[in-house]
Amino acid sequence: MYDFSAPLFYFKFVFLFEILVAETLLVYRVKRRPHFARRAAIAAAGLLLFTFALPIPYYNALYSSAIFILIFTATLAALKFCLDTSWGNVVYYGFFSYNEQHISFQIYSLACLPLDINANNNLYGNEMGDFADGLQILVFIVPHVLVYLGCWAFFKLREQEHGGREFRLRNTPVFSLAIAIVFVNVILNAFVVYDLPAGIPEIVNYFIIFYNILGCVFALVMLVSIVGRKEAESELKIVESLWHKNEEIYELSKVNVDFINMKCHDLRHRIRSIRQREFADEGELEEIEHAIDIYDGMLKTGNEVLDVILSEESIFCSENNIKLVCVIDGALLNFMRQADLYSIFQNGIHNAVDAALKLEETEKRIIRVTVKRVAAMISVHMENYMADGETIEFADGLPLSSKGEKDYHGFGMRSMRMSVEKYGGVLCVDVKDDIFSVDIMLPVPAAQRNAPSAAAGTEGKGV
Repeated sequence: MYDFSAPLFYFKFVFLFEILVAETLLVYRVKRRPHFARRAAIAAAGLLLFTFALPIPYYNALYSSAIFILIFTATLAALKFCLDTSWGNVVYYGFFSYNEQHISFQIYSLACLPLDINANNNLYGNEMGDFADGLQILVFIVPHVLVYLGCWAFFKLREQEHGGREFRLRNTPVFSLAIAIVFVNVILNAFVVYDLPAGIPEIVNYFIIFYNILGCVFALVMLVSIVGRKEAESELKIVESLWHKNEEIYELSKVNVDFINMKCHDLRHRIRSIRQREFADEGELEEIEHAIDIYDGMLKTGNEVLDVILSEESIFCSENNIKLVCVIDGALLNFMRQADLYSIFQNGIHNAVDAALKLEETEKRIIRVTVKRVAAMISVHMENYMADGETIEFADGLPLSSKGEKDYHGFGMRSMRMSVEKYGGVLCVDVKDDIFSVDIMLPVPAAQRNAPSAAAGTEGKGV
């Protein structure tokens, strides 16, 4: 059971090392639990003891497969013990690594055939074989290095393409199929090692190994595709839901603003009647008129959607001592859908208002919004001050949400960018000298290229 002369006894530890290296390359940026170094040392010691304790009473396909699966499962528990992430993520990273290890081993087996090295018996057998004067060690190491580094680079590239966000397992059926393929390949390889008849043509060995490699590569592609496609599909559904919600909110906001304006208009007439007919406190009437000015000061930008958004936001800004400064030629944006305009400006101004509310210096509570034409492009610029010492993390060119509910927040800027890109535009975010700025460039539609432009300006003054 503990035959120290058997190569399989030592290959258990080689396999453990292979899996741990592959997993480490993938999870090195995953959030760690407190006292990580101590946890990692405990986990490493536990894995070594567990691997040593596994007996080898039999040399057959099923038991050999069971040993490796048990060691692999133990590494998953070690990852969960050391990392602050979900079990779904741990299992994903683990099986991605296991697939890398198996591909590497199959390439090693393939390289051994023309070199006449008995790869299987020298690793899985019960008697030490000749390692061909170190050649077999070299042939064993090179595929692992190349495959591991290649998979790591490819995985990180796909991760960066999708914003560097933490992976979340969503497509369980595809993931389950990938796991099944890996397990089938592992067990199939074990049966090839122990049960394939001697004296079969060498071409059969090549065919089996090629089949095994192709199966693993297919599983690897499936695992990689989970990172981007399902995340993108899920986010697209959320953004589309936000668009529909924006349309509903805009219609409600328009009704509210129209109602306020109508009531303000009636109040002005009543104040005028009071002055004419009876004695009234002039100071009190002026105070009422000032309040009406705040609610009735609807900016006419030339774009109905912008008028509604700015009217709502200017009311809130006035009540919270925030100055909203706008120089806007809204007619330039009349070609855009209401939901897209609402997504861009409501999200942009709302984010700026949130930042302004954090500022103690009232002189910095300023939000600037500019819309103008620059040659054949429409320029939209929004900027606001940030709190001293505040830092913003970026992913995929956009700031990450500072709010805790990651599943529901952080989509505002992505919704803005998707709305901009629908019209062939680009959105850029920058932070410089404690000023957060959003710049959008949109191509002027052909129908508007010869039309003159005019900007509307306003200042929402704090109270």
